[in-house]
Amino acid sequence: WARTDKQDMDTSFKDHHPKPEFWRRYIYKTVQHFRGKIPDWEIINEPSSGLAPKTYVKLLKIAYQAARKADPKAKVVGIVCSNLTYIKAVARLGGLKYMDILSVHYLSSVPPDYTRYKEFPRVGELVKKIRSVLKQYGRGDMPIIDSESGGYIAPTYYSDIEVDNKL
Repeated sequence: WARTDKQDMDTSFKDHHPKPEFWRRYIYKTVQHFRGKIPDWEIINEPSSGLAPKTYVKLLKIAYQAARKADPKAKVVGIVCSNLTYIKAVARLGGLKYMDILSVHYLSSVPPDYTRYKEFPRVGELVKKIRSVLKQYGRGDMPIIDSESGGYIAPTYYSDIEVDNKL
């Protein structure tokens, strides 16, 4: 939505992002418009699903600076995933200084046959690991919130689910 052509894209299709000046203006205008009405701003939902940590930190920094310029009281919510490897990478790249709150999205249960998640940590264990990373990078007091949680009710991920491709 904020790119002019394919040259502005990273080499990976999944890792495309807006030009910095468009992103800055979008964040500034949006936060300015809702100043005093929306106190917290989550920057990019689940960036670990497509943005390289380096790209995310770049966009997070721009968003943090623009949001604070538009509303000095605005709180920036970052990371927005539960991928510990991604969280560590963002921290290592300096991204923690561009957020006030760290958000996780925790999947509370998984179907028995979805085996790649057998080692998925329980939420308390995950928070302890994240807190350790925050302490390691000097942000041990940063609030951690869970802004999205869920669980499965079907015995398998896609069992008996029909998708209408016309939607």
